[in-house]
Amino acid sequence: MRRLLVLALFVLLVSGCVKAPTRTTDLKECQTRTIQDDKDNCYRELAASQGNISLCQKVLEPQNRRWCTGLLTNDSGLCRAIEDPMMRDWCYDSIAKAAANQSICYDIQAAGQRNLCYNAFKKP
Repeated sequence: MRRLLVLALFVLLVSGCVKAPTRTTDLKECQTRTIQDDKDNCYRELAASQGNISLCQKVLEPQNRRWCTGLLTNDSGLCRAIEDPMMRDWCYDSIAKAAANQSICYDIQAAGQRNLCYNAFKKP
């Protein structure tokens, strides 16, 4: 059920019907979020934007924490341990882009997401 909700939200975001939440640059904003998934995503995004791996320890959900740590260390091997296929693919995608390593895109299982990852490396 959660995957369907995430997929529906993704489709709405891509289609422009819903605005994506703004990325935070404020630790206090993450701390005040009441939904744990939102809080974890906030900490992960904040850690990535600041290059501060210690913020990954604030992420409570283990799969999301692996993604955060992998993103900050450019270690796509941490994505392999993520059970949720969609989250695992996003993990690979974000690390491929952060590490400027197109070969990581190969590990993405969903063909559409894999193509988007490869397309990010195409020269304009």
